[in-house]
Amino acid sequence: MPTLFTAKSGKNGNTVASQKACLFQGRCIRGLGLKSRDALQFFILVFALAALKLIVVTKKAMRETINLRFGLLALLIFVAAFSRILPHMPNFSPLGAIGLFGAAYFTRRWQAFLVPILATWLSDLYINNVIYNEYYPNFTWFYEGFYWQYGSYVLITLCGIFIFKKVSPLRVLVGALAATVIFFIVSNFGCWLGSSMYPQNMQGLMMCYVAGLPFLKGTLLGNLFYSMVLFGLFWLAQIVLPQLRLQKSAT
Repeated sequence: MPTLFTAKSGKNGNTVASQKACLFQGRCIRGLGLKSRDALQFFILVFALAALKLIVVTKKAMRETINLRFGLLALLIFVAAFSRILPHMPNFSPLGAIGLFGAAYFTRRWQAFLVPILATWLSDLYINNVIYNEYYPNFTWFYEGFYWQYGSYVLITLCGIFIFKKVSPLRVLVGALAATVIFFIVSNFGCWLGSSMYPQNMQGLMMCYVAGLPFLKGTLLGNLFYSMVLFGLFWLAQIVLPQLRLQKSAT
């Protein structure tokens, strides 16, 4: 069998054949290593592009989900606020419930405060200047003492943020009760403060609260009814449209 290399001794005792074999193997290994690095870089590039595409698609889907969610939440709140034009018992109002609802479901805190307040104000504009225009000879942007009512709605929303870390029927009930108490305390305090009808002392304040007790029933029933309707409708909507549900993350 013919040999590949002729055996000749080198200076260090290594044969020429072994030197050529090592040189040949080294070139092959280096060549193979170069090809492996190129392949690795290629796969890293493909993986990075795929990951980037996934991130873009995911963010787009999340934006679409958030926009759809926000639109439905805002729609429910505005419809509830304008339902006050329908005949109802005194103080039977959705305004406490929409604050709780916004606090429970809006992804951004400013939305939870702004949307219910905006819906309340726009519905007030319509009610005061269209339905009750005979009582307001001039266009009314804000009725007298509105800041007490609006302040109570802000407090109700703030309370809802703490209550609705998780939405459940029990928490909805607790929120409706809390909203009733907050509105009763704040609105009647505003009615008493600076009023000529009640003495400006503790006795006069208690008189004002006692006078407001007959309206407490309507407030409570309104909060319970509208909370049940709003939370119930959105619960059903999430079943029909699962994309309304926000994916829980590590945040």
